[in-house]
Amino acid sequence: MKILVAGSANIDVVGLSDKRLIVYGNNKGKVMIKDGGTARNIAANSIELGLPVSLLTAVGEDEMGRNLLANMIEMGASTIPSTRIAGAQTPINIKLIDNDRALYNNVYSEPLSKLLRVNYVKKVTADRYDILLADTSLGEDVLRYFTSFVQIKERILIPAFGEEVDELTEMMCKFNTLIVDADSAELSTKMFVRGVQDAKDCARHLLTLGFRNVFILMDERGVVAADSINVLHVPSFKAQHYGSQAAWDGFAAGIVYTSANNLPIFQKALFAMAAYAQAARCEFSNEKFSLDTVGNILLNGEKNEELTEEE
Repeated sequence: MKILVAGSANIDVVGLSDKRLIVYGNNKGKVMIKDGGTARNIAANSIELGLPVSLLTAVGEDEMGRNLLANMIEMGASTIPSTRIAGAQTPINIKLIDNDRALYNNVYSEPLSKLLRVNYVKKVTADRYDILLADTSLGEDVLRYFTSFVQIKERILIPAFGEEVDELTEMMCKFNTLIVDADSAELSTKMFVRGVQDAKDCARHLLTLGFRNVFILMDERGVVAADSINVLHVPSFKAQHYGSQAAWDGFAAGIVYTSANNLPIFQKALFAMAAYAQAARCEFSNEKFSLDTVGNILLNGEKNEELTEEE
């Protein structure tokens, strides 16, 4: 099994307020510095689920970038495809989190993965992969290369953190699987997504564009998953909070894991929602994200059944 996760990596500086954030004031709390980025996080979560992963990203030629790649190697990832950009600083994202664990504000740097060029990617990636997950921080030429010239059984496309997919190009529709939130689903299709039925209608439309699998994540309302046979809704598990990048990246890693194990779409969606809930639990605690802890959510987690009614 060969899995490539390609896209953004950065350093997250997270300010977690003890109380409701005061605008233009001082807020006491905790400040954390940790490795982040959509592709980096999904790669790390996939490794914790027991998958062999190579990471294709770009960081700065600085201590932060060196440490980020070294930490990924320590986790078990191959970072051979990744590069350090001479003279560049590793991107830093600054996040302010309210006391209810909701993202209050975010200031982010442009990901260096946008600077990756096709000639470089050709040199450092294999000719054949079982699974590719790419985020939209990559340039369109790189995404086109992955859809046209590399032999890949399963191609998964996901928006990078801070980006919304406002238009689905013909090239993007060559990916097998699309993971989006309700906002990006609305923007890219110009359809309203206000509830489960809306999301199902939107998913059906996205299938007509060429995708084989579509997942529209609605956080506490769960996920709508669609393929050529099924269009179904899976409720969320009760979690510490909803809508965070950590939960989103946990969900995506769940899709990678279930794709690697050739599970049907309902089981993909169910497992990914359990991974979403566990990743949310881990974000501000010492809990572990692993196959065992996600499995525990699957067996014992409580679902938000009251949020599943169709509108």
